[in-house]
Order: sequence, then structure tokens, then C-alpha cells
Amino acid sequence: MSHSLEHFITFPIEDWKDLGPAFNRAKFNTRLERLAKAHKNFHVSNIQEVYSPLAEFFYVCFRDAMIVKQSRSHFLNMAEPVTPFVIGVAGSVASGKSSLSLLLKSMFESFNDAIKVDVVSTDSFLMAKESLLFREMSGRKGFPESYHRADLLKFVQDVSAGFPNVSCPIYSHRLGDIVKGETQIVDRPDVFILEGLNILQTYHTSPSQEAEFVSDYFDISVFLDADVSALEEWYVERFLASVNEVRGDKSAAHFKYVDRSLNEQVQTAKRIWNHVNAKNLKENILPSRQRADIIIHKTANHMTDKVMISKHWL
Repeated sequence: MSHSLEHFITFPIEDWKDLGPAFNRAKFNTRLERLAKAHKNFHVSNIQEVYSPLAEFFYVCFRDAMIVKQSRSHFLNMAEPVTPFVIGVAGSVASGKSSLSLLLKSMFESFNDAIKVDVVSTDSFLMAKESLLFREMSGRKGFPESYHRADLLKFVQDVSAGFPNVSCPIYSHRLGDIVKGETQIVDRPDVFILEGLNILQTYHTSPSQEAEFVSDYFDISVFLDADVSALEEWYVERFLASVNEVRGDKSAAHFKYVDRSLNEQVQTAKRIWNHVNAKNLKENILPSRQRADIIIHKTANHMTDKVMISKHWL
């Protein structure tokens, strides 16, 4: 299946890095340097070239959206708007969605410390490991049917409507499961970032909600793109790192791989990638890429080489 991107405007990094008016980026770039030290796959020079212009662009979009919300509220004789600016971050497993969400959060906070930013992953709406086992769906984890999709949609609807104290479960990557009895509270943020594999997909949750999708509530959506071979390599690297990090922790999901040889660990990671993640990417994630407003394309070494903007969104 072909997923045409002809309706996108492509900016090579050489052109993208010079876009936008100059502004005082010292504070933001300092944040980027700290983040780069904490994340080995962050290259300071590249993310400054990519995310400094993106920060300015996103802030312009946020500011303009707030002006529109205020104008509408004033016309209706209502109080100041309390609905957030909602950003969706999509992409494959191991594409860097969590890292990008962290960068986006830092972007907005660098402009104004008073801006409240909350980040939630759709992993929080995965079925518990026990439920997946019962349904014989352990090999389908991450596929659309492995999520509580109606709950996810309701959560996004409530947050985007400005409801206070909206709660969601918490997913632990260490456990590979939902943490029982723990929740994350999202309480009227200025900016809300939702990251996940399935956020641009147009699946139906129920007959009564068949015309509504999570992406309906986004102000901006971003898709992290890369060649499949690079994504597989990054997944294997992450798998090996996860195994190494949980030595001595028998409760961790990856502990069962600790005593295997490096070659066995690599082969296990590749098998999981091919049987689960690559299949999900081909069937569900990649077909939704063209629904994004912005596509950030990364090369094999985690460097961004181009940014693509949807003409329809502009």
C-alpha cells in the first residue's frame, strides 16, 4: 500500500534551521543541552537546528489558538477559556515519541515558566498483561485492539474540554504492565501532549462513537518518521538496554532475558520486532502518517534531515 506524502511541503534541515524570526534562544538551548546529556540519542547541534525553529513555530500556533479561544469566549460572554492546546505525537515503537514529548514540554516551559504542560502516553490505556493473556492477545500488544480505546477517547475528550482532575492509569515500562492502584491526574493544563502508536488511527470504538477519533481533538499532530531498518536497530538497542538495566530485579518484564547470551538477546529482540512491531507499523501506524500535520524524518543515526508540513493543515 502506498502512503503518498505529495500534499506535504518538505523543508530540508538546511532550510528549516533558518526559519522564523530570531529570538533569545539561550534559555531554551540550555535546556536542550541538559536533555542531550540525559539522553544519549540527543545530538545538541541537530536538535537545536530542528527544535529551536519548531519551538518558535509551536509557540506561534499556541498563542494564536489562545487568541481565538479568548475571542470566542468574549463574544459568548463567557469567562476566560480553560481548554488546553492539544498536541499529538505519533510514530513507531522506538521512534523517539517520549523523547520528543519531553522536548516539546521543555520548549513551552522555556518560553514561560507559568505555562503548565502535561504529557500522557497511550500506554496508560493498554489492557493489563493479565487481560491480554486471558484474551490470547499477548502477541498483539500495541495493536489497536490491545487498548481500552473507548476509555482513551473519553479521557482525551474530558482533558480537551478543560475538565479538572481527569485521571488515567499509569503504565510501567519496567513492569511491562499497568500499575495497579496508581493513576496520573491531568488538571487543566495550558498544553496537553498525548503520545502513542495509535493516536492518528481512525478505528471505531462503538457505534455511538464511530464518527469520533482521538485525533479530532488535536490542535497539532506530529509524526516521527524513519526507515524501517533504522527503527528495528533502535528497537534492538532499546531492548538490550532494558535487559541490562533490570539485572537483579526479578519483577521487571525483561528480567527473564538477563541470563541469555548477547546473541540470544539480539535474536529475541529481532523476533519481537518482526512478529509484532514491524507488523503493527505496516498495518496500522504507517498508514496513519499522512494524517499528521507535521512529519519529522530521522536518519539512521537519530539525526533529523527534513521536516514536512501538511498543506491541508496550513
